[in-house]
Amino acid sequence: MEKLAANYEPPVVTERFRGKCELSREELTRRLAVAATNAGGRLAFTGAASAEKFAVFAGEPVTCIYCTTPPASLLAAASIDAKETDRFVNIELLRTNDARVYFDARNDNGVPFASPIQTWLELATGDKRQKDAAEQVRQRPWFSS
Repeated sequence: MEKLAANYEPPVVTERFRGKCELSREELTRRLAVAATNAGGRLAFTGAASAEKFAVFAGEPVTCIYCTTPPASLLAAASIDAKETDRFVNIELLRTNDARVYFDARNDNGVPFASPIQTWLELATGDKRQKDAAEQVRQRPWFSS
């Protein structure tokens, strides 16, 4: 596992949107998931944004999602009024066609969380707090088999 983390390269992000919207995380995610499906695209929470699913981790209150659809088109299709800004950001869309981030995504009530492996990789290559959370993810049953 250490070699996997040492050789991990983050996905190539071709387009990024950082902004703020007034929707709850649940409503925002629901709308984005429906819009992506209708557009024939894919989306998944980043590993860091999925950490709370697999470990005790209090991350930033930013909904950070990988998507294959251009962020502006996805927001428009989802009827989400989001203002692009770097202040008080609560949504970040990262456009990538890297299949690794979508592989084995876990759907929970329409929310596509990253796989445990993707979550672990992103956290294991992060800061001290993220590395601590990565160790919790690694201790879960899916890593022991």
